[in-house]
Amino acid sequence: MAQRTSGSAQTATAIVALFANGCLVSDPPDLQDPKRTRPAVHLLNVKPTLAEPIDIAVPDVGPPEPLTVEFSIPFQSEDLGEDIGVQLHLYSASDYVDNVLGTVVAGADLETPRVATLVWPIVRRPLGCYRLDAIIAHDSSFNSKVTDGFVKEGQEENSEMLSWLVNFHSKQEDTTMLRDCPRVGL
Repeated sequence: MAQRTSGSAQTATAIVALFANGCLVSDPPDLQDPKRTRPAVHLLNVKPTLAEPIDIAVPDVGPPEPLTVEFSIPFQSEDLGEDIGVQLHLYSASDYVDNVLGTVVAGADLETPRVATLVWPIVRRPLGCYRLDAIIAHDSSFNSKVTDGFVKEGQEENSEMLSWLVNFHSKQEDTTMLRDCPRVGL
């Protein structure tokens, strides 16, 4: 007489037979080296906010108020050991004015959030509206020294740019009109 096996014993035998010919551990995935990425700026955390003009009241005599403007630009990027440069460039309604300030932030990996901090010491300028651009890119993307150059032609996709309006106005009365300001953006 044949011996009967229980249902659970039959199931266990079937599972063992199913996996007896195969390996339960799969091969590890092929890992690729990381690639350098352009800086990704956390726009909502940029200070001063990009949504409002930077207001600089200029008295009739003496230095303008505030004496400095502090910029805080949080970002992340995969740098592969290369430093990140951040530059501020000022434009009037008609032309480029000057490079106001630059700094370098040490390279890191994509998982490491960083903040570029710049303190702009204000100097007296003619009253009116200006555009202030921050250019953020890897060192090799700049034409010359990272703290005073522009991004090389063809390297624009490796950089990020932020723009603010800056209003130098009389401390007594602000007569600047938005239509007198340089365009921000493309």
